[in-house]
Amino acid sequence: MDESPPPEWLPMFPLGRGIFPGSRLNLQVFEPRYLEMIDLCTRRGMGFGVVLIERGQEVGGGDERFDVGVAAAIVEIGAMEDRLMVTVRGEGRIRVVEWLDDDPFPQARVERLVDPPGFAPDDRARLRLGRAFTRGLAMLSELGVDTGAVGPLPADALTAAYAAVDVLPVPTSIGRWFWKPTTPPSGLSVRPPPSKPSTSWSRPAWAEGR
Repeated sequence: MDESPPPEWLPMFPLGRGIFPGSRLNLQVFEPRYLEMIDLCTRRGMGFGVVLIERGQEVGGGDERFDVGVAAAIVEIGAMEDRLMVTVRGEGRIRVVEWLDDDPFPQARVERLVDPPGFAPDDRARLRLGRAFTRGLAMLSELGVDTGAVGPLPADALTAAYAAVDVLPVPTSIGRWFWKPTTPPSGLSVRPPPSKPSTSWSRPAWAEGR
């Protein structure tokens, strides 16, 4: 007998930049449909789901989306003349069970994902991750890439892995597992940054939302 909870309804925010559990993302929201979505979320005291766009553009719809993302809680909202400045915090991972109508905004039925216990690295892997994280930050700093205010990695191994992936460039196998989980990756390593800084490597103060 399947005792898993039924899928829950969530407003969805497809983005060109993902968010990880425990990390924060600043969004500029200006499309009318997403302004309506944020208004609904604040009135109901709820968050929304964030999924990465696999193909297509953020603005205007018609994009192809990954089916795995993160539930995001709204932390702070500020208003400008024609947009909202929204800060969100990533919570647990979610999987889209069914995409619903995009009118008035993207929405889906989702299930909460539980990370397999075997994915959490051991203490030695956690130590290697910490050293790689420090080296990666130093390399990015040498290239003039601003990673923002980055503190020490959390003590919890899995939370630390999410924090590192949020900041540093990692092998595509790691990102592919996160957004389309199949077999958990065996480890986390840092690849050298490109010879020239790229904006996609930085953590902008305010990501261009929709």
